[in-house]
Amino acid sequence: MRWTLLALVAGCGVADSAACDWAENRGSCDECYDGEMTCTLDGQTVTAGTCGDCQALHALSVALCDAGSEVSEEQIENADCELERATPTNR
Repeated sequence: MRWTLLALVAGCGVADSAACDWAENRGSCDECYDGEMTCTLDGQTVTAGTCGDCQALHALSVALCDAGSEVSEEQIENADCELERATPTNR
């Protein structure tokens, strides 16, 4: 258990940064699928299946945290994101 905790803490960049706080505290997202969203901020780009922008911004915050970024919460909320709509399937 102790090693797991140390690995989790060591895996995140600046532990008291807005990105790490977001990554730790905003992971609860609605369960739906609007499509794949790509978000870019501070040199980090992620693509994630998302409901609204929740999962994509969470994935971005994890990447920013791991990179040691010190962007603000407002910058994360206003990250450059583009949604590729899901293709409807015929049933």
